[in-house]
Amino acid sequence: MGTKKEQNLKKLFQINREIPITTEKLKTMGISPFLARKYKKSGWIASIGFGVYKLPNSSLSIEGLLHCLQDDLSLNLHAGAKTALEMGGVRHFYREEEKVYLFIDGKRNVPLWVRDFYKKAKIIRTSKWNQKKFLYNPGTKEFDFFIARKELAIWEQIELINRGETFEETAQLFELLTSLDPKLINELIKDSSLKAKRIFSFLADLYNHPWVKGINKSLLDSGQSEITVEKGGKYLKEYHL
Repeated sequence: MGTKKEQNLKKLFQINREIPITTEKLKTMGISPFLARKYKKSGWIASIGFGVYKLPNSSLSIEGLLHCLQDDLSLNLHAGAKTALEMGGVRHFYREEEKVYLFIDGKRNVPLWVRDFYKKAKIIRTSKWNQKKFLYNPGTKEFDFFIARKELAIWEQIELINRGETFEETAQLFELLTSLDPKLINELIKDSSLKAKRIFSFLADLYNHPWVKGINKSLLDSGQSEITVEKGGKYLKEYHL
């Protein structure tokens, strides 16, 4: 093998096998789309979609996907809701068919290969809460990736009730969140829906975690209109739910 090829392959094989490899990433390594096709024919990389590859014997992960989208493609995106809680160590139970929630800036979209390859991915487009202060790197991998802080994740989970998530599971997750930052919660409340504010008020009173004392209750004033959370559920007069 020529020296240039050896250098390219050495850099290529140093990529963590949990991370998809985009053509953009390959270009930064001096590997053109033409060379990528040759490498594919030689079996050094395998295609998983248009413009994206993996190394042989790879075990691609959601963490690796996040690194690829956030770092290589510079997308303003994060794992959120119960996906972020699970990745951050908040576990109640796990189902094999569990959705993977990815929240992306409303003006952007993920590449088509993400939906094709990661069948569990549920893409939520939103213009809220994409600031870095609401995200963190849990440090569980050798590479960086960012997910919602627990404060943001539970708000996202609440907002998803009746949009793929249930009140019961959300309440179970809320019960486990014994240490949150009330300052962040107060910031999140300001951009939350009326439904989310009502549900949060009920759950905060129900579990009464120590951090609840730091919540500005005036921000939770959401009027008197009635809101249905789940059909056939119990009516909670105090919360108009």
